[in-house]
Amino acid sequence: MESKCTYQLTDIAQEDFENMIRYMVEKLCNLQAAAAFADAVEDALDNLCKFPSKGHIVENPYLSVGNVRMLVVRQYILYYLVDEEERVITVLRIGHSLQDQDKLLGKV
Repeated sequence: MESKCTYQLTDIAQEDFENMIRYMVEKLCNLQAAAAFADAVEDALDNLCKFPSKGHIVENPYLSVGNVRMLVVRQYILYYLVDEEERVITVLRIGHSLQDQDKLLGKV
């Protein structure tokens, strides 16, 4: 039987996630949007564990690592690596689609 896939967020991806939640709650005063965002990210990560190659390979000169994939979740983008052997998805960054993606990926 194949072992279950797991996922993890890097420290900076966790910070991205928390900053987005904080912005929705504190600046937009929208708890529903924050909860929907958190649910959408969790659902996307659960789905990635079933289909890790679902996202597209990112070709960006600012990336310091290779084989980074991206998955669009609503207006947000998850950047992640897949460790097929260990069956682990590592989320490197979470960005809003309107953010400067080059700048975001420069800190991976």
